[in-house]
Amino acid sequence: MPQPTAGELLGYPAAELTKRLRTEPLWRVHQADRETLTAALLRARTTGVPCRQMCRLRTREGQVLRVLLEAVWQARADGEQLFLTCVDMTREQETAEELRLRTQLCDLLLDRSYIVSLDYDPAADTAHVETYDAGGHRSTRRVERYLQALESSPSIHPEDRGRLITALRRAAARPGAGTLEYRGNYSGQGWRWYRASLVSLFDSKGNVYGLLGKAEDISDRRAAAQRFDELGVRFKKQARSALAAARLDLSADRILDSRSASRYLTGVLFGNSADACLRHIRDNIPDPDQQAEFDRRFRPIPLLEALSQGNAHHGFEHRFSLGEGKSVWVRSMLELAEDPESRHVEAFYCAVDISAQRQRAQLTEALALRDYDFILSVEAASGACRLLGGNAFLPPDATYRSLAARYIHGQAPGALRARIRRAVRLDTILAALEESPVYTFTCTLETEEGPRAKRLRCSWLDRADGTLLITLGDA
Repeated sequence: MPQPTAGELLGYPAAELTKRLRTEPLWRVHQADRETLTAALLRARTTGVPCRQMCRLRTREGQVLRVLLEAVWQARADGEQLFLTCVDMTREQETAEELRLRTQLCDLLLDRSYIVSLDYDPAADTAHVETYDAGGHRSTRRVERYLQALESSPSIHPEDRGRLITALRRAAARPGAGTLEYRGNYSGQGWRWYRASLVSLFDSKGNVYGLLGKAEDISDRRAAAQRFDELGVRFKKQARSALAAARLDLSADRILDSRSASRYLTGVLFGNSADACLRHIRDNIPDPDQQAEFDRRFRPIPLLEALSQGNAHHGFEHRFSLGEGKSVWVRSMLELAEDPESRHVEAFYCAVDISAQRQRAQLTEALALRDYDFILSVEAASGACRLLGGNAFLPPDATYRSLAARYIHGQAPGALRARIRRAVRLDTILAALEESPVYTFTCTLETEEGPRAKRLRCSWLDRADGTLLITLGDA
């Protein structure tokens, strides 16, 4: 069968088409394809190689055809002339596009999550539904009067059935693609979140004759996206008080954000890649052994390997240089998460000064070696306390007030007991610490071994957190 001429294909007389193309060569070419086609024609003119390019042409009636355009430049005495031929590939392209869509759907079905696929015929209101569980097991069913069946489907959450039906009707009414999220229960193990993707299949006149759909379980992905957002908020908050903080894209090896407490540390974080930033942090650790440990754990390759094994949280305490020969103890904290948009793995890193905490811990350990009745950390606001050392017995959920009352109860009634009671009250201690860093009270207490001189010593363990350090021992 002979191929139609360009005029017959586009619906124009040959003379009129030739006249228009001489003044406007891209007259009937789809607007979105003009730039690509122009570049291809210019390249053919420069290289002398014939041009073969797929593009869309609009007919006189407004129909869009997909054609294979072949162009050859030929030299003539009066200049160069362009010879064009075009072949209508609309039907072949539609068939290839449908095959591509079905292939993509099959590829997506290889995902590890629970997946539902749909092949829907709007005219017959019939659906071919396949479900794949995480193990790859498939179940198939054919559903007549599909939209009506959805109205009472036990697999779709009652609050989401109407939205799903509306989306299917919209996709069947005109060509296009769309997505929506809904709750489903295909496994009988409770409601899970699914994302449904719908694609219309249509003929050359734009009439929809079928729908392809895929719904995949995104519950874990939604939780991961929520965690990613929370990490971003927490990073901004932690970065305000951290010595150094960096947000890194490990997949693209890029530094997304960095903040520091000094110009020296800004130089430490500076680099042209995520790996360079982590190397510079490593090099800022003065201790060689700690440097080697940081290098073993906090570089892109070991971090990504750890994430693949389910380990997204990393912490390491080490010395950290502040420049000019000064260094402090820091806790390097790094959390990994996948960006739900780019699917890149990001690292949220912070180095927090823990020198004061370590000093308090060392102080507590040193005190614990001495012969105290008790060593307590006490929350100033609530009076809740924790036994850090000593010989006293502290029952669960004990408070400082109950512990003090136990000691006071063993004293003989009188002025001394009243004085002891006033001296060891929490409000008395807090008032005294407003005037002095340490509050002490010495008195004689009745013990099992007889009267003993005892000294109560109180100071702030962490004033910012409102925590007191209280000890009782021999005077």
